[in-house]
Amino acid sequence: MGLNWCRMRGIESLTKKAQLNYQCGYFEGAGWHYNQALEVLKTIKNRGAKEQRDLTKAEEYCNQAEEAARLIGDQVQLAKCLDNQGAIKIAKKMYDEALVDYKRSLELKLEKISEISPDIADSYSGLGEIYLNLSKFDTSLSMFQKALAIRQQVYGEGHFDVANSYYNVGSAYFQKSDFEDALTMHESALDIRLKLHGNDSLYVARSYNSIGNVYHMTLDYEDALSMYRKSLDIKLNIVGEHSLEAAQAYSDLGLLLLDMSQFPKAVIMLQKTLDIQLQLLGDHNIQVADTYSNLGNLYSCQTQYETALIMHQKALGIKLEVLGNRHLELVSSYNNIGIVYQNQSKYGDALKMYQKSLEIQLDLDGGESITVASLYNNIAVIYQSQSKYAEALSISQKALKIQLDKLGNQNIDVANSYNNIGLIYNHQDKYDDALEMHNKSLHIRLKVLDDESHDVANSYSNIGDVYVNQLKYEDALCMYEKSSNIRLKLLGGNHEDVAKSYISIANIYTEHCKHEEALLLYLKALDIQTDRLGYNHLDIAITYNKIGHTYCYQSSFDKAYDMFHKALKIRLLLLGDGHIDVANSYNNLGLVYSNMSKLDNAVVTLKKALDIQLKVLGEHDLDVSATFNNIANAYARQAKYGQALSMYQQSLNIQLDILGDNNIKVATSYNNIGNVYKLQGKTDTALEFYQKSLHIKLEVLDSNHVDLATSYFNIGLIYSGQDTPNYNEALLVFQKALDIFIPAFGDSHPTLATIYDNMAKIYRDQNDFQNVERLNRQSKSIRATRK
Repeated sequence: MGLNWCRMRGIESLTKKAQLNYQCGYFEGAGWHYNQALEVLKTIKNRGAKEQRDLTKAEEYCNQAEEAARLIGDQVQLAKCLDNQGAIKIAKKMYDEALVDYKRSLELKLEKISEISPDIADSYSGLGEIYLNLSKFDTSLSMFQKALAIRQQVYGEGHFDVANSYYNVGSAYFQKSDFEDALTMHESALDIRLKLHGNDSLYVARSYNSIGNVYHMTLDYEDALSMYRKSLDIKLNIVGEHSLEAAQAYSDLGLLLLDMSQFPKAVIMLQKTLDIQLQLLGDHNIQVADTYSNLGNLYSCQTQYETALIMHQKALGIKLEVLGNRHLELVSSYNNIGIVYQNQSKYGDALKMYQKSLEIQLDLDGGESITVASLYNNIAVIYQSQSKYAEALSISQKALKIQLDKLGNQNIDVANSYNNIGLIYNHQDKYDDALEMHNKSLHIRLKVLDDESHDVANSYSNIGDVYVNQLKYEDALCMYEKSSNIRLKLLGGNHEDVAKSYISIANIYTEHCKHEEALLLYLKALDIQTDRLGYNHLDIAITYNKIGHTYCYQSSFDKAYDMFHKALKIRLLLLGDGHIDVANSYNNLGLVYSNMSKLDNAVVTLKKALDIQLKVLGEHDLDVSATFNNIANAYARQAKYGQALSMYQQSLNIQLDILGDNNIKVATSYNNIGNVYKLQGKTDTALEFYQKSLHIKLEVLDSNHVDLATSYFNIGLIYSGQDTPNYNEALLVFQKALDIFIPAFGDSHPTLATIYDNMAKIYRDQNDFQNVERLNRQSKSIRATRK
């Protein structure tokens, strides 16, 4: 016979005595016995499907105890009845109603008993639990601290209830992301519980579990694993394998293993959780729904999106059946389904799910909660994916405003919002604004977290990305190396995040034309990823693409084709043939075909990419613009100049509409159109577009930016190639190009040789053979070095 069976027999005995006292008119005794029955009932943690119905019994006892208390006018007993009613409502997730009961109970108690009383502490503790569930963490912390102070004064340090208060305060700190204080409180609770109970106690198991949660959140995975296993061992010893306590322990282990990317082990743990819950609770229970949600998240991480969707829809179905269609628990399910759709690039469907979540949250909980801020951020990500950066920025700023108001300016969620806004500014080419946001995020993370934490490493990496877009490669490399060093220290040399750092550093080497060094790092990253993730993973597809681009730079187009084709196969397998990443793979293959002069194949493949993009993204998207541009390039090389100009113009129209007429991408399009007119021999029109391009670049770029040098070079070619050459202007702009290229790339870059050759032709036409000889020597020296 189990502990719960004994407790249920005790409840039956107490309620019989209560009923007998009530029938005899002894209402004080009736109320006391009913409340004692309730206290025992609350200790039964592992309620199965049958025992879940005890909440109904509890409500019945509460009502009878309250009636007895009112008949004898006992305010303290009535307050205890209100406490018990509130506890039942907490169990039913009716937090606002529970808050009313606990507040009224506290008022009654304060009228009759001392403020320094265990009963008052109980009220503060109950209020703290409600505020915690309502995400009012500061208020919750205040309530729990009041309860702790009273209990310390009444009982001293080594009491059971003091341990519970430490535990509750730790839980509030945890929710506030104050992990250091959370750990201190939970360790204090554990010390008392170990002294009182030894290792053979569920309270000790729960303390180990909560300490594990702190380690989990601070990415100290090994210590978290140790704590969770200690908790599981105690629970298995006390309540056995088939208990809800064990199910919770398996769930915590599963979620940790998920974050450690140990997916097969995570599946085993979560499936154990589900099997126990289904056996004990049946298939129409909220805990079962939560486990389906966790399995859905796990399958999403493995890119098994259809299976993930089935899990999340099962969770949603249970919640709708149990709770109805207007309950806060539905918010997370709609949100999870939205995440799956987002990963499938079904942005319209994802947006509908996020908006459904937001509508319920706003309707039931108002517009100023932390959950609303989180939903705003998810919607902002969709807008980013659709290149709707203005909308993304607006809704991200709404999220940030709520977080600043609720959490203050030194909170991790606030840091994350600054980070997200920085990413948006980076997409909008507003690099100074992006840096400001990322630096704000970094400042908070350094203050709140360890200066060698995972989030700090991510901040350094994101700042590096902005520097890359500003062509500040040395600054970017410094940031990437900082990020890499932290990741290596935290995670060791065989982790996916370390692989990401290698890729970022390799990207810098690529920009410096150090393709061999870049290739070595890309391959190093690939070895880590295949070891950790297997060969069919989307991150590996990305790395294949990076390697493919490197082979392109080395003119090893057959090897590049092989890499891009491997990436395409993975994406088709995992994502299907209508996914935006599949379109990107077709784009890469199309570019390789162009470089191999297989221009018909290039156009066919690029049009496959375009078809997918138009279906997924619509016409108003910068990726669509880029593909029009790529097709135009292929047509231009086929001397199909009319078709090329049409494609370039479509690309330009999208850019002008989204970015305005003063953006570097628009400048690039003007340059490309100029190239076509040059090939057609329409040099005056070509010059007009080259100058439009240069004008924008002078407005938006630094005076030593290499894109300016490209424009000067193109304009120089026009001046020197006109029917009536303008050699002086040509030499002037060629020299401007050199003045930028040499400091940027050194004096042995292949582009310099081309400029020297063109300048030499001008001097030859001017019979200035001394300069011709000098420039030819410089050109030959560069080409010899490159060999």
